[in-house]
Amino acid sequence: MRNRDYHKKKAIRFKSSIHWDKYKSLRNRVNKQMRKSKIDFYHKEIGDCTYSNDFKKIWSLINSLTGRNNKSSSITEISVNDNSITDSILIAEKFNEYFVNIGPSLASETSEEPEAGEEPLTQHTTNSYNNSNPTTDTIFHFHRIDEENVFLALMNLKINKSTGLDKIAANVLRLSADIIAPSLTYIFNLSLDTGHSNLQI
Repeated sequence: MRNRDYHKKKAIRFKSSIHWDKYKSLRNRVNKQMRKSKIDFYHKEIGDCTYSNDFKKIWSLINSLTGRNNKSSSITEISVNDNSITDSILIAEKFNEYFVNIGPSLASETSEEPEAGEEPLTQHTTNSYNNSNPTTDTIFHFHRIDEENVFLALMNLKINKSTGLDKIAANVLRLSADIIAPSLTYIFNLSLDTGHSNLQI
């Protein structure tokens, strides 16, 4: 950037075409790099938020990216694969498509090394639910949970989040955690014991 600004000052001061050409070349290179850095930043941030289910931050990033200062404003145009989309329904579909596919996309890009003594996850392992003849050394197993796990999960609910399909507020679940944890633990473990044969423990 300093080099770019240096040539701009020289071009203005001396009316030098050589400095102008150099300035334009550096300006274009800097702009391209800034665009790439911005794209990489938002892609990583939104990806991280999606992985952690922090949808509030995702929308904050989207609002920041699109310059939405007014909550009543709307996205009027997006660019997908160098194609400009202005139809509101298509824009909604593209956002939906992105968020539906971001999980599998990130999972395919992640290659974590297994810890000592652990079997590496394979395509067979991840597809064992649909595999009629899974091998016993690679099948994924669910484990029973205890009341403490359920209690801690309830106590860690964020009370400022909207209610789920059951319409029970998070603060109600937190306040009653010690009372409902045993029943929920029983239900969760029962579903593991009596569910689909490939998912039973």
